[in-house]
Amino acid sequence: MRYDKRYSYKAVDGVSFSLKDEKTVIVGSNGSGKTTLLKSMLGLAPITSGNATIFGVDVNKISHETRFSTNLGEVYRIMRSNVRDTIRIYADMKGGNVHDAMDLVKKFGLSDILGRKI
Repeated sequence: MRYDKRYSYKAVDGVSFSLKDEKTVIVGSNGSGKTTLLKSMLGLAPITSGNATIFGVDVNKISHETRFSTNLGEVYRIMRSNVRDTIRIYADMKGGNVHDAMDLVKKFGLSDILGRKI
């Protein structure tokens, strides 16, 4: 996986692992590819060779999967998303109804935070 075609080195190379019913922590030195690996699993970084699957489904084709989770809040904080965008993203990924979610936001008097950064 490369960030940019201009560079010959790969950000992540030769990684293979399987997990089953467990929580996992990925550790490594700065620049070792931890964030790139996670971004590729979330579909936020292009996979230029090889493949990545979750429950046997290519990460670029997976949707509405509720058995897989990450610290998406952290990812979207980095991307500077606001609360409204994050609600929409979660609803779309998890197969929820964004209108129902927004109705709950209004019901609990939280509409004023929708434009805030996470």
